[in-house]
Amino acid sequence: MQGTVLDGRYRLEALLGHGGMGAVWSAHDERLDREVAVKLIRSQLGRADSELGSRFRREARLAAQLLGHPHIVAVLDFGVQQDSGGQGTPFVVMELVRGSSLKDVVTSRSQVSPAQAVEWCAQVCDALAAAHGAGIVHRDIKPDNVLLVKQPVGGSSGIVKVVDFGIAAYLHADRTRITRDGEVVGSAHYMAPERMEPGQAVDPRSDLYSVGCLLYELLTGRPPFEADDTLGVMWAHARSQPEAPSRRREGISAALDELVLGLLAKQPDDRPADAATVRDALRVIEAGGVEDRSAGGGQTEVVRLAADLAADLERALGPDHPDTLAARQDHARYVGEAGDHAEAVRLFASVAADRERVLGPGHLDALNSRDHHAWNVGVGGDRVEAARLFASVAADRERFLGADHPSTLRSRHNHADNVGAAGDRAEAVRLCADVVVDRERVLGADHVDTLISRSLHAWHVGQAGDYAEAARLYARLAADRERVLGPDHPDTLNARSNQARRVSEGGDYAEAARLFARLAADRERVLGPDHPDTLSTRHDHARYVGEAGDRAEGARLFARVVADRERFLGADHPGTLSSRHNHAYSVGGTGDYVEAVRLCAGVVADRERVLGADHVDTLISRNLHASYVGAGGDHVEAARLFARLAADRERVLGPDHPDTLRARRGHLSNLGKATGRV
Repeated sequence: MQGTVLDGRYRLEALLGHGGMGAVWSAHDERLDREVAVKLIRSQLGRADSELGSRFRREARLAAQLLGHPHIVAVLDFGVQQDSGGQGTPFVVMELVRGSSLKDVVTSRSQVSPAQAVEWCAQVCDALAAAHGAGIVHRDIKPDNVLLVKQPVGGSSGIVKVVDFGIAAYLHADRTRITRDGEVVGSAHYMAPERMEPGQAVDPRSDLYSVGCLLYELLTGRPPFEADDTLGVMWAHARSQPEAPSRRREGISAALDELVLGLLAKQPDDRPADAATVRDALRVIEAGGVEDRSAGGGQTEVVRLAADLAADLERALGPDHPDTLAARQDHARYVGEAGDHAEAVRLFASVAADRERVLGPGHLDALNSRDHHAWNVGVGGDRVEAARLFASVAADRERFLGADHPSTLRSRHNHADNVGAAGDRAEAVRLCADVVVDRERVLGADHVDTLISRSLHAWHVGQAGDYAEAARLYARLAADRERVLGPDHPDTLNARSNQARRVSEGGDYAEAARLFARLAADRERVLGPDHPDTLSTRHDHARYVGEAGDRAEGARLFARVVADRERFLGADHPGTLSSRHNHAYSVGGTGDYVEAVRLCAGVVADRERVLGADHVDTLISRNLHASYVGAGGDHVEAARLFARLAADRERVLGPDHPDTLRARRGHLSNLGKATGRV
């Protein structure tokens, strides 16, 4: 088959893998000069098979509607390759995704953290929510069909994409001719009970059962049901009750147990309503803590277990065995995820050196360890060194993997980010612009990584001081994310937030207020009124309404934000205290200095109690308090407050800090006015 050209366009280059549905090849699209993946489906269509042919085209067109979703492998084209005997082999053209599958994860010796399992399955459910909304039931969710396209780095769980939407549905229609004895379309370990009953309707909740099986296996290392043969597994799905995941692995929370067992309910009506509901439930569990810390779980336990496993493998297999090195890599990653970046840096440096010595400097694993090392150096605070390390990794990835390899582009992206964080904004802007161009050329304009690099580019343009250009870039990014991801996707909303912020920094407060008002309404609709992002956006809206000149309306809006932040976040939350400070500022802007002084005094006392006397926000509130005391006419008291503030700022910030000098000027100004009045 190598060298075969399908549809006069797709030249097959290398066999990537094969399974029950067919074979997957890398191919070159000679019309658009790009690399793609082609799946040759294990089914033969004769010239008389018009109904099956129509179904194949219909399923492929439906799957193509999901193009651009961040967690779905895009379907680009489809067709039927006719042979000389009049038989046709259906094929589907997809984006070429470099990476492993979750099958590689579950068959490896490394244990997946519960948080990572939850995040991966939340992404799978995000994909299913989109597919089900388009009328597509996947029918074959399993580890093989979930690709890990962005490896976990630092505190990130990585990015997964679901493949083969529409194909299983087509094969289900063709099952009478392609099913061998003992074989079913789908995978028995992940198949819902209703899928095994002839004539039983299959709906999206069958996919949710499969997600439950996948999540169960990621959490425990084993599928929920096992038997000696396929029929035994199918019988267990239909008749047996699964053990709670926490019975097989310590440290899994009761909430996660409950969700997994709900997904594995025998009757579809007893499962969660839809994929979006499961995704949201997983996000809530993730935010609240996946692990049951009362049962000895948590990150500390994971780190200890990972260290023990690495030590045991080294003793059993030797220090240079690939499994030992992989376990040391996992240990270092868990240490970093637990927040000990200094120790993670030390561990990653060691495993990177050993992998380079044992496997060679160009081996993917050696380069991956160096990438993780650089990431933790940057997150640990040494951005200059992280930039240097990422530059080195990017150069070596380009040398060994090629300039257009996704890993090379990822290292260049991280290099640019750390260059900017280290202070060289102009160079970061240049580097980011280059990465955007190359990711757009290699991955496509709508690829999630391209959009991420565009966001980073816009960020550093703003940090370099070109607010108008940053606002323009964010506006374009928001429009493209809305088109690709949808108007309610978090990345779309974040791009709109950054656009509004850059507009405000450029001085157009009225436009900023308008943008924040629209964003606040959309975030409240999508996220809810109590979500921190909703409350933060309302805070920004109130601020720029006041900055645009309507101080009274700004004060009214801030009063409402304060009440809601106090109710949802608590009185001592930094966000609540920030809104109280800005409320006091807006009240003072209306000329009501008596009320402003009262509000400021309360904020000063609470910030001092919660944040500490020397915290920068406490000092800022003291400055505002002293200013309004003076504006209200009590220059003697204002001079006293400014004198104390100047002394404390000199002690905390230094004598030459601009804020110290401003406090001294406030002291002098009010002292002069007090003396003049005397």
